Amino acid sequence: MTKPSWTILLVAATPEERALYRRYLQHDPIAKYHFWEAEQGAQSLCQVRQPDCIVLDYSHSDLDGLTWLSRFQAQAGALASPVILLLDVGREALAVEAIQQGAQDYLVKAHLSQELFCRTVRHAIEQATLRRTLEAHRQQVQEREAQLRRLETALHHERAERQRAEEAGRRLEQATQQAAHFACLGRLAAGVSHEIRNPLASIFLHVDLLEEELNQPSPDSPAGITQCLTEIKTQLV
Repeated sequence: MTKPSWTILLVAATPEERALYRRYLQHDPIAKYHFWEAEQGAQSLCQVRQPDCIVLDYSHSDLDGLTWLSRFQAQAGALASPVILLLDVGREALAVEAIQQGAQDYLVKAHLSQELFCRTVRHAIEQATLRRTLEAHRQQVQEREAQLRRLETALHHERAERQRAEEAGRRLEQATQQAAHFACLGRLAAGVSHEIRNPLASIFLHVDLLEEELNQPSPDSPAGITQCLTEIKTQLV
């Protein structure tokens, strides 16, 4: 099986110490390592690329270890490389605060062994890889949730537009029905008016004749008046 290959930044003041830590990792049977080295903590902050793990010798750093952690976290962000602090005996109390500041783990140099050192480095890298994977999944979930929210908003607007279109269609249909109803009433009124006008015209004609008979009486006037009245009655029935 292919061994994983990781890059380690060793921050220690003396070449002998860096050589010791490098030798420990070179004999790790589980993984292969590439090394970056820095004598001072400030130098390690200048790294452009992040290694897979940082081993920081707290006792010989030019910067206070907690100060270094604070600066490193601010510079590297949430997905910063894991940091393992190497402490002298009697300084274990700093470990809790260091972990709170962002350190992944710590080792006491007096108790250091090749197996413990390699196991701690591997564990730190694996945990950091898991955190990055979880963070990537979290971001994907957030992006999908944002996409779903945008889709829901678009669907809401589409439903609202469809409802407005349906309401406009109903209003148009109602207006069309009302127009057809009024047109039908108009035709009916015209027919009724026509039916009314025809007998009225005949009535007005006989009334005019009756008026003439009354204004100019003649021997035939009673018969003419009787005929006009008969016609008027006929039209009114």
